Amino acid sequence: MNFTRKIILLIFYFFVTSTSNVFGKTADQLAQEAQKIETILAESLVYYQSGLNQKAYKKSLEVFNWLGSKTSKKLQGKIFNHLGNLALESELYDEAIENYNKALDIYTLLDDQERVAAVYGNMAVVFEYLDKLDLSLEYNFRALDLHEINRDSASMSNAYTNIGNTYADLGEYNLCRNYFIKALCLDSISTDKRKLSADYNNLGYLYSILKDNELAVKYYTTSLKIDIQLGSSMDQCITYFNMGNIYFNSEKINASLSNTKKSYSLAKQLNSVNYLMKNTNLLSKIYSKKHNYKEAYRYFEEFEKWSDSLDIKQNAALLYAKQLENSNQNNYIGFTNEMTEEKPALGNGFWSILRVVLYLLIATAIGYLIYKFIVLFTNR
Repeated sequence: MNFTRKIILLIFYFFVTSTSNVFGKTADQLAQEAQKIETILAESLVYYQSGLNQKAYKKSLEVFNWLGSKTSKKLQGKIFNHLGNLALESELYDEAIENYNKALDIYTLLDDQERVAAVYGNMAVVFEYLDKLDLSLEYNFRALDLHEINRDSASMSNAYTNIGNTYADLGEYNLCRNYFIKALCLDSISTDKRKLSADYNNLGYLYSILKDNELAVKYYTTSLKIDIQLGSSMDQCITYFNMGNIYFNSEKINASLSNTKKSYSLAKQLNSVNYLMKNTNLLSKIYSKKHNYKEAYRYFEEFEKWSDSLDIKQNAALLYAKQLENSNQNNYIGFTNEMTEEKPALGNGFWSILRVVLYLLIATAIGYLIYKFIVLFTNR
């Protein structure tokens, strides 16, 4: 009988080990699928950062090859919010709203108020682009309400800025100014000086709309001082361009030329196609005003080159993406890995269930044979 017991124990060990391996493989597969999704999202951001918005959106759609019913809800919410962002940047507004609504349903189910508020803010931007400004305000205020409940001052500042921008679109400039000032007050006591610079820049933009160029320059200059202190080249590039534009509209051509050239120089260092295009266009107009048509034509030709540089950007983006795909990096620029917070669930899919059933049948058959063997041995 000791021999029989050993056989039974060995079979039981074999069964437990085998079934655990089945579930373990399933867990590994889920983890691999989740990592593949994260990689696709990261690669899509590479295209986005290169200015290839529609390419980024198409790349991100590849996640549906890996998305399953057992994919964690948190990751599902991240996917749909990501898709919404890229659809928005690609001017695919219906797709953006559809994806944001799916993200909203998931984050509401998870009772994640912070992310619900973020999605509200994103949807407000979509409605602003669709010129549905009442809806934009509604979603901005929904986001603001949640930020105030959570006492999230940084997000409150963003909401104030977004509401101010919407009021500017509505022509409600006093309300716009009020909300820009609210954002400025919050950011003035925070450690994020870059946001403070953005607040001054927004006020400069507002007063440029109101044709108060002197006050606009004042706010732009304050913004620029902060940018220089922070060593933020891109922000300096933007502010110098804004000041160059203001001076041009004020017929202060020499001041316009000085600031625009500074912006142009920084844009070349940063390889910013967008601001190379903007600055060369403005420089062409400035030299036309100065009757220097040779320089005006030279910058106009360069403006056309940057305007048609989509192929150059695409090739650079593709090469960078290939580099990332061929590496084993798990972290990417501009990408947050959230997978450590939630482990994938065990056991999903038809094949996993079928394997377990087969093991059970095999174990039952072997058990039955052992039973018959014991009965036969006892009868002898």
